[in-house]
This record gives sequence, C-alpha cells and structure tokens, in this order.
Amino acid sequence: MRFLQFVFLTLFVALGALNVSALPAASSPDTSTLIFLTPEQEIELALSAAPEHLRSEATVYVFGKKGYEKARSGALLFVGDGHAAQGDGELNGNALETSMDVEFTVTLIPNKRFNTPRVESDTEIMAVGLGGSLEDSLRAAIGSMSQWLEQDYGLTPSEIAQVLGTSVQLNINEVADRNAGVVAKLSKQRLAALRKT
Repeated sequence: MRFLQFVFLTLFVALGALNVSALPAASSPDTSTLIFLTPEQEIELALSAAPEHLRSEATVYVFGKKGYEKARSGALLFVGDGHAAQGDGELNGNALETSMDVEFTVTLIPNKRFNTPRVESDTEIMAVGLGGSLEDSLRAAIGSMSQWLEQDYGLTPSEIAQVLGTSVQLNINEVADRNAGVVAKLSKQRLAALRKT
C-alpha cells in the first residue's frame, strides 16, 4: 500500500511541477480526446505491423471488457511486443515500444504437456506464470517449474520443494492491463548436479 501511495504522490508532484492538470479544463480550447478503435480497426492496425508474409497466419488479440481477447485465430506462437526500455516489470503499460529483429528457436516436443510457457537460455530455465493476479501468476509459475523438474529431472515433490526453496528466482514481468506475470528462474549451474531423466 505504501508503494502505491508513493507512486500516486510522485505522479501528483510531477504533474504539479510540469503545471499539467490530470483533467483538462472544460473551457480549454486544445483538450485532448481519447480515440478508441473498433475491434476491426485494432485487427487491421495489428496486422499492418507484421511483414506481409506473416499476416495470413497471425493470431490477433484485441483489448476487450475482460482484458485481451482473441479476435482471430492463427499461429500458436505469440512473441509479444518489443520494448526498447522498461523497468523490471511492466507496471502500468508504459514502455518505449519498438520493432524487434530477433532470432529464436522453437522446439516442438511431442507427447509432453506444459502448464505454461517455458523458456530456456544458455544459463537458466524459466517458467512463465500468467494470471489475473500476482498470486495466480506466482502459483502458475511455481507449478510449471515444479512440473518441469518432475518431468525432466525425475524429482519427487519433497525434492522439488528443496530445489525451489533454495534456488528459485522470481521476477514480476507484468502487472498491467488487468494481467499479471511472474517468471520462475533456475540457474543451470545450480541444476548441474541433478541428472536429467
């Protein structure tokens, strides 16, 4: 609660220092108007950002009454939006968004179930938990990492609790747009003593 009070106080002071009113005066001639796009316009805008050869297979989400909703089905992979600058976790939807030029590998693993997205780098394994609250996201991330340790390392629930209790790193990657995200990370160096099954 103190953090939120600090954020609101900081915003209030910053707006005052900039001589900006949070609500435009009714008589002000150059008041700003928010423009909301229709779902069809949002889809068109989203697709216009993708290269032509990707548009026909793209899945598109639009912001609706319950958060992001799938407006068009397509490919089963969603990478997200690129941020050139953002704090450690998307607090309020503000970031310096940019296009991305990245390379990554997707490996399809038949007959294996995942509860949430998984990411593996040269140094870490990561389970991404997404939900409507931080608690739901944390539960999803830890559950997914537990599933990973059971499936790939053959650990029992007691062993999983020991590994996670001593080694897991948790990062909040999003608390914006009615969504919350938590990433559970384990260092491959810490897992080196465990044998993969």
